[in-house]
Amino acid sequence: MRVLFTPLPVDPSLRGLAPLAWALRAAGHEVRVAVRPSGVEAVTGAGLTAVPVGDRGDAPTPIPAQGGRPDGGDRLLHLDDALLDDLLDFAETWRPDLLVWDQAVLAGPVVAKLLGVPHVRVPHAVDVVGLHRAGLAPDHPDGLTAKLGAALARRGAVFTEDVAVGDLTADQLPPGTRPPVDLDHLPLRPTPHDGPAELPDHLREQPAGPRAHPAPRDDPAEPPAAPRAHPAPRAHPAPHDGPAEPPPRPRPRVCLALARPDREGGLTPAERATAEVLVRGATRLDVELIALLPTGSPPLPPPATTHPHDHEPPRELLRACAAIVHRGDPATTSAATAAGLPQLVAPGGAWDEPNLAALLADRGVALVLDRTHLTEDAVAEHLLRLLDEPAFTDRAEALRADVLAQPTPHDAVHRLEDLVAERTGRVVPWARGARPGRTAARR
Repeated sequence: MRVLFTPLPVDPSLRGLAPLAWALRAAGHEVRVAVRPSGVEAVTGAGLTAVPVGDRGDAPTPIPAQGGRPDGGDRLLHLDDALLDDLLDFAETWRPDLLVWDQAVLAGPVVAKLLGVPHVRVPHAVDVVGLHRAGLAPDHPDGLTAKLGAALARRGAVFTEDVAVGDLTADQLPPGTRPPVDLDHLPLRPTPHDGPAELPDHLREQPAGPRAHPAPRDDPAEPPAAPRAHPAPRAHPAPHDGPAEPPPRPRPRVCLALARPDREGGLTPAERATAEVLVRGATRLDVELIALLPTGSPPLPPPATTHPHDHEPPRELLRACAAIVHRGDPATTSAATAAGLPQLVAPGGAWDEPNLAALLADRGVALVLDRTHLTEDAVAEHLLRLLDEPAFTDRAEALRADVLAQPTPHDAVHRLEDLVAERTGRVVPWARGARPGRTAARR
């Protein structure tokens, strides 16, 4: 089976699809990744075969301002004719059996329709497109139908609803954060591809427990609540002393991740101001704060420890943390949820961030900050609740268990093979031998 992927040329889209591409290739199938020239290095860096399509001027990423609609706005509905023509030329030569497309790469389903091959849609974030399509009245005009219909009409084909929503939707968001859409879904466990990484020595330590206490202040007029005492054990206890005192409990480690992994460049001045309020608020507690900022960004003020990092937080770091503070972007949300962490979310201006923050709060794993009225007191109060109330950790672990119960990329391969067989009437050869109850056959 030949499978063609069409991701966005931005890191979260590429890394989110890489594990599924690996699983297909490990099953003996051929995989190609068609991407703009700016994304070729990321594709080949993931060990996959890239096919450059389109010109070097990248299309806008699908992140409209808050309140943007899925049926309007060129940023979300961008369809580049040059990319479409290149993709169609390659696909007509290579003849894929299946096409897997990022929801924002509209050339993907157009090519699949023109070739008559089954195709799988992968939402970039919350599936607002599927939700929007479900609410459309029959024959109601909308931007997506018009955009796709025009591209097909120019090539002698007619729009049908599957071009907008795919034959199957592979959704990697955590259970309970998916909108109620009546589509053929393939729940897929998020399996982040973090890229090359090295585990620093300080992250090899066991993470601290979730409890935190206000850090002492220098202002005598406002005495802090008394922190729990942890006297250090004596190095040489006397022979008749009682049991040795326990060692000091390490401070809870908190990750701060505010940059969107799908956007190049450092923090904007407004985001920088928000980050500094978050740091000052968080460090009112007795916590170890690790801030991840885009490469080249000035470090945040002490006592935060700043690390340059341009992607979602690495799993190794999250496993050593007790909580995370972030902006609610899909990549970081999935990584934090897979790690079972309570989350403090300060949504930014992208349309998916407030939606995801509200869904996480409904599951009881997150508290949400209002950036328009952000104060250090609110940050400290909310973070202390996340660290001090066991219910948040318990619910986060329960959500993590739900995530781990989702099909893995390896499991999804079988479903994709069956999709091709159902849509084409062919039995797909299975390189690893026939599965129970199924006979492999040659085409």
